[in-house]
Amino acid sequence: MSMWASRSVEASRRRLFSGVLLATVLSTAAAWADDAPATKPPEGDAKALLAEGKALFKKKDYTGACPKLEQSHDIEADLGTLSLLARCKEAAGQTASAWRLFVELEASAAQAKNVTKRNFARWRAGKLENKLSHVWVEVPHPVAGLEVRVGGFALLAEEWGTAVAADPGSVEIQATAPGHQPFDTTVDVSSKEMARVTIPALEAEPEPEAPAAPPPAPPAPPPPPAPPKAAPTSGPPVWTWVAYGVGVAGLAVGAGFGLKARSKNDDSKAECSGDVCNSRGFALRKDAIDAARFSNVGFGIGIAGVAAGTVLLLLPRNASTDASDSAQVTPIVGPRTLGVSGRMAW
Repeated sequence: MSMWASRSVEASRRRLFSGVLLATVLSTAAAWADDAPATKPPEGDAKALLAEGKALFKKKDYTGACPKLEQSHDIEADLGTLSLLARCKEAAGQTASAWRLFVELEASAAQAKNVTKRNFARWRAGKLENKLSHVWVEVPHPVAGLEVRVGGFALLAEEWGTAVAADPGSVEIQATAPGHQPFDTTVDVSSKEMARVTIPALEAEPEPEAPAAPPPAPPAPPPPPAPPKAAPTSGPPVWTWVAYGVGVAGLAVGAGFGLKARSKNDDSKAECSGDVCNSRGFALRKDAIDAARFSNVGFGIGIAGVAAGTVLLLLPRNASTDASDSAQVTPIVGPRTLGVSGRMAW
């Protein structure tokens, strides 16, 4: 066996020994930590599988015997079962698997202080070391979380770039890492030549495609048209009330001066004889005549105002201008004057 192969075998032996010791310590600690014992499969299954494996082994049916023995050992670890499984692998030509099992048996026997089993396992492992086939795996582009497997056996990072024992024949080499596409290849391993495999740079997994943006929402329908505003309604225009006001005021003034004219005329009769009057009678009659004249004017204005208000009330009008119209009317009454003053705006 070459020097590099010898170093690889020794490194693998130390690794297997450490793995067995670590597993023993962890299982013991777990047993102490748990209040209740772990549930184990029924022992009858392990014993039945062991019996079937032994029978097939004696018939040299190693293809059927090795899986039975391996299942039995997984259910119930036992040095005898492990020893028979290693011998079965060796008889089936799986030298690397048999060598690893004998090294494991040596470590387990040493832990159990079974000197006979330990020495037997060391002797058988030593005999297989010169028959081991090897694979050299180069990893020039390591990435975080990279795992490399040779024939299903995971390698430590320290074993990259070293000779690793492998069963002769077709061996699958796998490399996986989170976020990267896996690499998988198969090499033919013989006992004469060492197979070499270089793990290429793993390609990153493609970024997941972003989901397509949803189509834009259809535009909101336009709001319904506002209902037409009802034409504002209003009462009669302000000029109607102005005209009526002027008419009422005129009638009141006419009535007032009419009563005054009658009273003055009645008073003058005592101071006059026919058309001949003294100075006081003459003055009373003149006042009566003036009052009658003002009464006629007042009645005339009153009638005209009432008539104008009635006409404005009946005529059609523009309501939009009513609010802006305004008027102010002030009657003017004096000893010799009767009239109306006003101010209008529109």
